[in-house]
Amino acid sequence: MSFPTENRRVPPAMTMCFKIVPRDVPASAVSRPLGISEAHFANCLADLLARGFPGPGATTGNFDLKAVEAWQDRRSGLSGAIVAGMAKDAGAVVAERLAAMRNGYDQGPLLQRSKGGPGLLALEQGMQAMGFPSSVPCGPDGPDAWKIAQEWNARCQVARTGREPAPKHVWPRGSLGEAFDRFRTTEIWKTDWAHRTREDWERGWSHIAPIFGDLAPRTVTLEHIDAWYHALKVMKSVSEAHRAMKIWRALWNVAAAMHYCSAEQDPSFGIRRETPRGRSATWEEGEVVRLVKAAWRRKYHGLACIIAIAYDAQFAPVDSRSLCLRDSRDDGMKLWFEIDRAKTGRDALATLSLRTQALIRAYVATLPNNLLPSAPIFMTRTGAAYTKNSLAKNFRDIRKLVFPGDTRQLQDMRRTGAVEAQSGGADLSVISQKMANTVASSAHLQKTYLPVNQAAVELADEARKRGRRRIRENKSGPKVETLRPGELKPARENPAKPLK
Repeated sequence: MSFPTENRRVPPAMTMCFKIVPRDVPASAVSRPLGISEAHFANCLADLLARGFPGPGATTGNFDLKAVEAWQDRRSGLSGAIVAGMAKDAGAVVAERLAAMRNGYDQGPLLQRSKGGPGLLALEQGMQAMGFPSSVPCGPDGPDAWKIAQEWNARCQVARTGREPAPKHVWPRGSLGEAFDRFRTTEIWKTDWAHRTREDWERGWSHIAPIFGDLAPRTVTLEHIDAWYHALKVMKSVSEAHRAMKIWRALWNVAAAMHYCSAEQDPSFGIRRETPRGRSATWEEGEVVRLVKAAWRRKYHGLACIIAIAYDAQFAPVDSRSLCLRDSRDDGMKLWFEIDRAKTGRDALATLSLRTQALIRAYVATLPNNLLPSAPIFMTRTGAAYTKNSLAKNFRDIRKLVFPGDTRQLQDMRRTGAVEAQSGGADLSVISQKMANTVASSAHLQKTYLPVNQAAVELADEARKRGRRRIRENKSGPKVETLRPGELKPARENPAKPLK
């Protein structure tokens, strides 16, 4: 039996329906997992971003739901392996990061108008390494948008200068950043190391983190380190590249002790560092007096005292600005200071000229009576204690006023005193006493067998006076011999006469 085929109904092609759940969603949708309304989310967004909340995409302005879930897990203290992920392979990202570095990712303003979605501001890569988001939504261009931008710029500046901690950054598991975070929690870092040492590490880390912070150390190669080091020399300076490489090598050893890598496989061993040229600049006594007078006349009274102390006592800037009332000694005739140096921990004695003593007495008379003995004495014009940055800025302002175009620094006062003392015939051991360091040939013996004493320090002061006199005479008249007491001038051989 046959059936006609022309009237048969052919069933339509089967169609399948797939429900696609978007991963990137707008602000109206991302507020739902947080349990708040869209308006409430908009008001809280700036604070959420400061706490590490994932920012919107640069092109669409949407939020990644998985990144939001990871942030919630991290906030709740769940497994670090799930939250932070695993460290990345250096070969996959270093080339792109170095290219961005050569293009000057950390130049210019902290906040720049993004090329992506409207109303977004992109933060520089260096700030992202400190834990800030990659972009900040500011809304349509206008006063409100730029107000938000200024607020974020202020936050970045505060974190950069160290006045407040940056948002906590959670590094991937197994990364170099995780190793450094763990090291910061040790007693060696918190109590054994001096503040200057920790500051040096953080400065070097600021160059390491943007390129290698989230990478597994074992994946970094010699080619990566070589490109990074030479980019730093070009973009920054030889000295900054030298410091960054020093911290890299020290951090590699720390990471190796934590089993992140092998100590013998540091790729930087194949790099020969270029040693930066040491500073050699010095000041003259008359120049220092002009700086002190200019600072005092322009109401920089604390700065004037710091400059005078740095010159007389050969103190480093950090030791000069950190002096407290409890460090002072006054017997009615003389005024001096006794401290432990911030860098070396050695006892230091700050003997002062009569001129500097009078200056400090006049300044202390203006201080409030309720000043704590442990509080720093020397203040800015606004009444705040001097910091590293504020002291450097104020000194540059006075130097520019008195010596336009000069590049000498406050720290050069320390070298000036050593040069004057040596010119005056002071022995290296005496200079070591004055500077409270191990400048003599045997550093260990100097530190062990030469405890600080006032007679040795005053001997260095007398040698400096003789040295200043000889330096002035050499500049203005016939050369003056600088032989030490009891030292004989070597016999001069008769020069051979040229053949006729």
